Amino acid sequence: MPVKIRAVVLTDAESLRECWDAVAQERRYIYSYEAPPVSDVRTALRGSSRKKNPFLVAVDGDRVVGWASVSRAEIPSLSHNGHLTMGLHQEYRGTGLGTKLAAEILKVSRGRFDSLTCCFFSKNKPARRLSKRMGFVLCGREKKFGKLVYGFDDQLVMQKLMRG
Repeated sequence: MPVKIRAVVLTDAESLRECWDAVAQERRYIYSYEAPPVSDVRTALRGSSRKKNPFLVAVDGDRVVGWASVSRAEIPSLSHNGHLTMGLHQEYRGTGLGTKLAAEILKVSRGRFDSLTCCFFSKNKPARRLSKRMGFVLCGREKKFGKLVYGFDDQLVMQKLMRG
């Protein structure tokens, strides 16, 4: 069965948490070392839905194997901006799925945000390549932002203008 990309639904919470936890436990790509409890994931999904924030999952059957979401800034003067986060289960990397997921979240975000930012560790070469391919440009670097399994790493801040 091919992997499908679709909008997240509340019943994805447990599988999403498992995927998130698998990526987090690698301690290389995302900030958390473990996913939050499934009750917190459900709360976050409800909030995302209520705020009409784009949130997509890649599913292989019933199993969530990746996600991409854009959250709108809560502060009114910044609410025209969105922040993109993504994660992909290790066994699905290098298959083109991350590119498809990124393209789809950008498509559903178009017209809803003036700009998007994404942040990732500087040694995350796949994220660097993908963000550049998707039209993001480097707009900042935070030195020694995270302490990961391989030591300290900088955070890169990338931005894509969505309008004008």
